[in-house]
Amino acid sequence: MKYYYKNLDLLSKRFPFIYMLSLSNQKVLKNSIFFSEEKNYININDLETLVIYKCRFDKTFSDIKCWLKKKSSKLFILEDCLDDLICFFHSKESYDLLKNEKVNFVFLKNIKEAVDQITSSTTTKKIDVLTFVGKNRKYEKIKNEIIQNNLISFFSNQDSLNSFKIFKNFYSNFEKLHKSFLINRLKNKFKDVPAIITGAGPSLKYSLDKLKTLQNKALIIAGGSSITCLTQAGILPHMGVVVDPNFDEYIRIKDSLAFQIPIIYSTRVNRGVFQTLNGPLGYIKAAACSFFEIWLDKQLNIPDKYLFNKLEEKALSVTTICIRIAKLFGCNPIILDGVDLAYSEDKLYALDIIENNNTIQKDEEIKQNIVRIKDKNGSFVNSNLNWQIERFWFNYFAKSNKNKKFLNATKYGLKIDAFTDMCIDEIEKKYLNKQFDLASHLHVLMEQNKIINPKNQYDDLKKNLKKSFENTISLLSDIIKNKPEYKAILAKEDLFKEDAYQFFLLNASHTLNKFYKEELIYKKLKESAGFFLKQMKK
Repeated sequence: MKYYYKNLDLLSKRFPFIYMLSLSNQKVLKNSIFFSEEKNYININDLETLVIYKCRFDKTFSDIKCWLKKKSSKLFILEDCLDDLICFFHSKESYDLLKNEKVNFVFLKNIKEAVDQITSSTTTKKIDVLTFVGKNRKYEKIKNEIIQNNLISFFSNQDSLNSFKIFKNFYSNFEKLHKSFLINRLKNKFKDVPAIITGAGPSLKYSLDKLKTLQNKALIIAGGSSITCLTQAGILPHMGVVVDPNFDEYIRIKDSLAFQIPIIYSTRVNRGVFQTLNGPLGYIKAAACSFFEIWLDKQLNIPDKYLFNKLEEKALSVTTICIRIAKLFGCNPIILDGVDLAYSEDKLYALDIIENNNTIQKDEEIKQNIVRIKDKNGSFVNSNLNWQIERFWFNYFAKSNKNKKFLNATKYGLKIDAFTDMCIDEIEKKYLNKQFDLASHLHVLMEQNKIINPKNQYDDLKKNLKKSFENTISLLSDIIKNKPEYKAILAKEDLFKEDAYQFFLLNASHTLNKFYKEELIYKKLKESAGFFLKQMKK
């Protein structure tokens, strides 16, 4: 009992919930073995966060103690049996762990709550979940949930803390609204017209010849890189959709032949893509640029609803946006093609739209994120967690819209359970038996739904936003100085009134609040505000 009472004292300070549970259950299991003489040879050196399911260890425990000496290491011990947890707290090893601020104990009552508790406090992709008691179905579920949600949390935190990187696109792109039409106003304008949504996956090449014959039978919506794949094959989709903020988007789009097709864009898209396109532009309120978009829509009085809600942001991709657009238009059926969700045939894309299209085994970043999984034909294929999340959304969305048919013409890649697999020839025979003048219809709609704002309004918005950031930096300086104190108090009140803080820094503030003390938060916010201001001067 020597260590148990010491541990209770530590628990009361660090994990009060587990402390209260321990007091309510004083049962001790005798002869419980928490440390075996076996040793699993695992490599944890490259990890920054480790989750161990169940309070059972082998001789690897000594390696874990050494690993904890690394500056960036963080350990979570996840236990779902209260008796085992209490019994474990009688050991000296548990006392050593509780004293270490890098070690966290989580009692598993609800998987979702436990996963949220772990992933909300991590800032790394280098995470793994281990157990030393045998890998059962529950362990596999917990591991998948933690790794998937951690990936989402990681990218969400990174987007929040580095939002000034996307801002340079937003700041350059938003003035294009004055010559754009608004996609969100085209609700049910293509009611019961079939829609084919193309991805640039390796399977797309098997459908290119057939797609050339379908331009009057279905609305063809090309997502991202598939714009280049289609146009290089001599196919002009009815519209292309671009949302990726990274420079790679420009690299993939610059060789497309989509000079005159309508391009649907989010304000976050890499600003370079507009140098390669000369067709009509359509702005989409997709919630893809977070509070930036909300600020812009408020200033320009654009009241239409966003395409995505907060709960769906984790699956935000060009393909999910295309599906949402097709649903908004009233299209039925909704058909996917070239959406492999995998490196089918060990390729990145259907055509060689980038150099080294066969670099799956050479690209270290790709290799680190590979997940081996069976494809729709029962063969193992390389995929990744982002695609797993995307597939989950596809299934969720199809099941939530049972009044529509969802078909998948993609030859290879992962199976999407809620989509019916069917080759493009069979789809044509069964569903594509009407002719439409879709290009003319779309042209009329674009003209009828233009965003009408004077050009000088955008110039005024930029001036006002720049002034707000300058005010915000001044207020943050007063808060950091805290001399005199009343000035800092007034500055905190005024800070919340600034657009720069409300719409561009608030999300980062919430994220920083998870990891830093108040004084450091304000310093980092000031630094971030400076980065935003720098982007305005470029």
